[in-house]
Amino acid sequence: MFSSKVKDTIQDLIKEQKDMGSRFIETIPYGSSIDNCKGFISVTGKDNEFPVLTFCIEKPAGGSIVTNMVFNSVNHFEKFASTMLTDAVSNFNVETEEN
Repeated sequence: MFSSKVKDTIQDLIKEQKDMGSRFIETIPYGSSIDNCKGFISVTGKDNEFPVLTFCIEKPAGGSIVTNMVFNSVNHFEKFASTMLTDAVSNFNVETEEN
């Protein structure tokens, strides 16, 4: 996991992520448009690339904080995602299609 403060704006980082083919899974504030968001969560990678989960949030004084979680395999990423779903179903009364 890598985290750093950067001078880039959220919109600069969104452009960079789009250029890399990232998929945006959430905007901050939640549900805001990609053009008006103050942060985001994205996933980058496909096929034989290492999956990267990125969290970005705008700093009040300018710039942003970027955190990247690099998974060492697609299997590790899948296990992480599965564990998140299991936790949500077990602890937050979330229903899945299977329930």
